[in-house]
Amino acid sequence: MPAVLPHIPALDGLRGVAVVLILLFHADHLRGGWLGVDLFFVLSGFLITSLLFAEWDSTGRISLASFWGRRARRLLPALLLLLFGVSAYAACFAAPEELARIRADGIATLLYVANWHAVVADYDYWAIFSAPSPLDHTWSLAIEEQFYLFWPPIVWLGLARLGLERRELGGVALGMALASAAWMAWLYAPESGTARVYFGTDTRMAATLIGAALAAALATRLREGSPAGDDPRGDPLAFAGLGALLAASFSLDGDESFVYRGGLFVLILAAAACLAGLVLAPRGWMARGLSSGIWRWLGKLSYGAYLWHWPLYLVLTPERVGLDGLALTAVRIGATLWVAWASFEFVEWPIRSGRVAPRRLAVFAGLATALLLPVGLLSTQVPEDFARGGEAVAPVADDAPLDVLLVGDSLAYILTPAFVEEAQARGLNAQALGVEACGSLRATGLRYLSGHVFDLSRCLSIRDRWLAAAHRRAPGDVVLFEGWTGEGWKQLDGDWIAPCSEAYDAAYGRDLTGFVEALLETAERVHVLSVPPPAIEDLPSRFSKLWGGMPRAELDARFRERVACQNRVRRDVAAATPARLLDLEAALCGADGVCQRLHGDVLLRPDGMHFEGPGARWAANWLLDRVAEAP
Repeated sequence: MPAVLPHIPALDGLRGVAVVLILLFHADHLRGGWLGVDLFFVLSGFLITSLLFAEWDSTGRISLASFWGRRARRLLPALLLLLFGVSAYAACFAAPEELARIRADGIATLLYVANWHAVVADYDYWAIFSAPSPLDHTWSLAIEEQFYLFWPPIVWLGLARLGLERRELGGVALGMALASAAWMAWLYAPESGTARVYFGTDTRMAATLIGAALAAALATRLREGSPAGDDPRGDPLAFAGLGALLAASFSLDGDESFVYRGGLFVLILAAAACLAGLVLAPRGWMARGLSSGIWRWLGKLSYGAYLWHWPLYLVLTPERVGLDGLALTAVRIGATLWVAWASFEFVEWPIRSGRVAPRRLAVFAGLATALLLPVGLLSTQVPEDFARGGEAVAPVADDAPLDVLLVGDSLAYILTPAFVEEAQARGLNAQALGVEACGSLRATGLRYLSGHVFDLSRCLSIRDRWLAAAHRRAPGDVVLFEGWTGEGWKQLDGDWIAPCSEAYDAAYGRDLTGFVEALLETAERVHVLSVPPPAIEDLPSRFSKLWGGMPRAELDARFRERVACQNRVRRDVAAATPARLLDLEAALCGADGVCQRLHGDVLLRPDGMHFEGPGARWAANWLLDRVAEAP
């Protein structure tokens, strides 16, 4: 029998706090809610190490095979269920350009190497809102699993072979944690992005190791309990630690230099201080608050909630739900908790509690894994049409002529569901091929003031695919809906060119003209849109980091300048070619430069840039009405 730790209900509640931070972060309501992951890491390191010590105390040995078996029963069934769910998402909801990434992410998740896959692929975790994958969040599961592989053998070696005391093992853990934090600071290079230091096991294991060191420091307390009452230091520690963590959760962006140059380590220590306070004062004010029913219930469901929340967020879009803002968040979190409860009650708990015999469980896991591989591969099979060069978003026959084709960057991509649905309601054969960050300008990179650099080389082939789709489908109308470059530079022919410069405007005009002329070889009409400037008051704080924390008033002026330059080029191209200008800017903005945020009671652009939810319905119908007016 495995050793059992004294139960501290407040630790369940602390898990609940961690998952709430993450749910709110991914709902875009909490800038620093990503710190919930590090709170999980500290808790995990503490509990796993405490369990190993308890087993040693009660049996005089540590069975690594039994430990890993218990971890597999605890974690693997729910993860396999998630991967089946993601396969269903890929088959039913994912756009063709997402499928290859979902397949690679799924394999990496199953093998618990998702974090290193993210490093090799150079994923930007802070761009998940604009280029999401349903498995973006599984990198943290990989780091925890890798900790389970390397730390228990170290504890076994120290106790069983080297005769180390717990405090000495705690010193080992603390030394490794300090080395990890120093290594993160050494490797961090703002111009190279954060993928390597954010996802790397070596740079992110400080939190689990600090938890392990804390377990060593509090081992006697856990073993003997607190018959004399709470330690008076406990409650102040818990309040100070959690207070610091919550303050950072409201204000700290995850790609700030402070995070990687010691700031994250300080916040890990704050999480450890809170945990220590709860152990030292299990009847204190903080412990009693976190031991309340709702927090403990959330803690019980935390693993399933973490697994399922992000894929559900991607399915429950504003377009599908018809809601945005806090109402949409409430629906998403409600669905997450319902699915997490079902996973716990019908999958996780029956297996963890021993209702399923180990032999049957092993057979089930083997069969589920064997079945998952072909299911995952089939559900992420890239359609032949896409492989030939056209992303088939709407269900249209391969050779059927199109009435209307929508292409462009994230403006077109996010508008896709509403545009296709509204077009089909009018009896039109419609297709939408928007791809994040890709447009008519043949740029190979995008660099922001913050130093973030995004590789756009894939967009060159995307534009060729749009032309190939137009050639095959001979659309009556093509609509080019692309946004603005923002406060950044584009890489053109190896040089970084600022928007509104003479070189930039000339390159944009040349490429837009060439794209329009190429489309007109097969399409009857091409429509180019002007766009309104971003609604600065609705711009989420998560975007501000890209522009180096520039004050909003200054951002507003710069954005308006950038949009005006690009709209001027679009008008010039429309005047010089047979392309038709659809003046969305004029439709939403007055001569005084003030642009509509609302149409009736509908918020048009919830994030200040993209037409989403009910706003997407309005924009889709406005576009289709203008196209229908074309001679």
